[in-house]
Amino acid sequence: MLFIDPYHEGYAWSDRLTSGIRETIEGRGKGISIFRRDTKRNASTGFKENKALEAKALIERFKPDVVIAADDNASPAAGE
Repeated sequence: MLFIDPYHEGYAWSDRLTSGIRETIEGRGKGISIFRRDTKRNASTGFKENKALEAKALIERFKPDVVIAADDNASPAAGE
């Protein structure tokens, strides 16, 4: 499983969500990978586009069975 965290480690909202997902998934004996987009501290379009491409490459390489993308910043709209 891959969790696309829109923000950064240390951002309280994101940390609570990550903790809940981790407890649920790992509690069932499954592994989880976390990709942090860090868009709270880096809001430029160029940064977001680069992180989206990194996430896409990770998905293609890792081929997870499940991808969780939380909040709007994890899933940029077309044209961003």
